[in-house]
Amino acid sequence: VSGSDVGGSSTSFRSSLRMSAQTVEEDVDAAAALSFVRGRKENIPPLKDVKESDLRVAALGGGNTNFNYKVYSINDSSSAIFVKHAKPFAKGFGESAAMSTIRLLYEAQGMREFSNFGFTVPEVFVLDQEACFLLAEYLDDYEPFVSCLQRGKIELEVAEALGAIMGHCHAGTHRQVIPSDKSEEYKRMYQNKEHFDLWDEHFFPMALSRLRLTSAISEDIDNIAPFGKQHYLNCRSYIEGLGPETIQVLESSVLKVLDCYLNKKETLVHADLHANNVMVKRTGGNLRGGACDLSKARMIDFEKFAYGPPGLDVAQWLTNYVYFFHSASSPTTASRMRQAILASWDSYVDAFRIHSDVQCSKHGICVLKETVDEL
Repeated sequence: VSGSDVGGSSTSFRSSLRMSAQTVEEDVDAAAALSFVRGRKENIPPLKDVKESDLRVAALGGGNTNFNYKVYSINDSSSAIFVKHAKPFAKGFGESAAMSTIRLLYEAQGMREFSNFGFTVPEVFVLDQEACFLLAEYLDDYEPFVSCLQRGKIELEVAEALGAIMGHCHAGTHRQVIPSDKSEEYKRMYQNKEHFDLWDEHFFPMALSRLRLTSAISEDIDNIAPFGKQHYLNCRSYIEGLGPETIQVLESSVLKVLDCYLNKKETLVHADLHANNVMVKRTGGNLRGGACDLSKARMIDFEKFAYGPPGLDVAQWLTNYVYFFHSASSPTTASRMRQAILASWDSYVDAFRIHSDVQCSKHGICVLKETVDEL
């Protein structure tokens, strides 16, 4: 079937067919998810006292790899859990995109490791690796960070909280800060090679292709940020005006980042901190006694969790602000985004210093110059 036969591109037609098949698959899978939960509700605190007949299931949007649902009571909206079903392929790309279901194990391990540093991550109720289901806490009082960015709601407390969470975890597990045997243990346990290969084979080549073929930069590739058509035309015009020598420098830079991504194994990282994987508390929780309230923001979707470069987390998180900068509705919102980037970075460095100082005193492993000078 040609593009002209369906009134649009053949790519969009294939996409429509894939989405239709995906909808049918979700309907069947949703019933399976509900059945799985009903058979285990006695072990799930939020649902323990709910009648099986009162349980319902609703598909949740977002995510390209798994089938995600909310299972809840029709009589009490607070009685709800999050359900993730991993199949041996990536949902958004179809059955030809094979993926190991071990990603669920990495997710559970990532939440456990981050919670060891005192952070509030969703509580895991059930992990069934054979059936490939993960049942966890449903964050009812939170919304995706991307929704805040889309509305221009920029809270410095959120930026500080994420900076502190990353700083504590990175310093507390960094190979230059902790004993070498512990670092080697992390490196051995948390390789998550499949996801690193996925970025190597798909996402980095995609970035390079958009530098080389600017026609690939269009509204069709992005339905997240409210940029408008002109924004993409401006991007294309800007890149096309750089000249071949500058393009080569940028390509070289992308390849250097790829090398770092694949080979720099230094600390525990979430590894997927885009704006849909950070949940923000809707009300309250800004500051407590002058200290940053780490429950203001909570990380989710840890399936790419690994031992990798700390810059991966920091850059992905800060890029959420940079990415939305050109959609800022006013100079005030743009200024607030700049402030948030600086606040998050300062919070990250402060938290990193705390753990570095402890390790320096405890093990004599001193990374920061000022820490060495003090001793």
